[in-house]
Amino acid sequence: MGKNCCTIDCVGSALKVYNIILFITSSAVLGIVTWILLKSYFYMSLLTSPSFPILLYALLASGILAAIVAVPIGCLANKKRSQILLLFYIFILLLVLLIQAMVGIMSYVYQESVEENLKLNLNETILTNYGIDEKITDSVDQVQEKFRCCGSEWVKDWQESYWYQTSDKLQKIPDSCCKTVQRGCGKISDGPSNINIAGCLYKILQSASDSLWLMSATGVGFCWFNIFGVIFGICLYLKLKDEDYKVEDPLISNNRH
Repeated sequence: MGKNCCTIDCVGSALKVYNIILFITSSAVLGIVTWILLKSYFYMSLLTSPSFPILLYALLASGILAAIVAVPIGCLANKKRSQILLLFYIFILLLVLLIQAMVGIMSYVYQESVEENLKLNLNETILTNYGIDEKITDSVDQVQEKFRCCGSEWVKDWQESYWYQTSDKLQKIPDSCCKTVQRGCGKISDGPSNINIAGCLYKILQSASDSLWLMSATGVGFCWFNIFGVIFGICLYLKLKDEDYKVEDPLISNNRH
């Protein structure tokens, strides 16, 4: 019984099942990354550190690599019993494992600094760049509209902004601060019912923190899962090497004939 469980066919079957699950889990990683992108793309330019998008795109890359290594490479290596393809499979899977481990750890670590960075820089970014930098302006408007907030700490922040100081003072706040956004609604002042009063800082922080927690859990969780794939791949490679059980390259076979 013990020997039968360690045969090439047995290890190959285990690797085949693993690759099917790997493809499913890699699809889940891509789904998680897509969901995070959809809920955070509009405020990424307001985060002073590039760590958030870098970690997110690294996780995306790991999901794509895992999907590729699971189906074409893993299945072909297993079916052909090719030692070269198995080595390539193990290498790519190790790369995916390392990327996901890095994302998991760094996402957790970055949570410690994201609050401090936002508190130090968000208000300054809004006060000095809104109305000047088109990308920042668009991001701030989308944040205020989607999160139903206004300014960094609160609505009065806008009175100190470069945008307000260089205007005709009739437009007190951007129209995106209005609960029902329409052209010119920002001219109404003194906190009317149509204006969002709360600031955007903690709403951005909450969204970013939730995303980082999810990225950390995804990276660490799938990293541990990929260890099994590396183990199965190495086991099959060693079995094939020990028994010299491999499929030769067609060109080599033709040359021999």
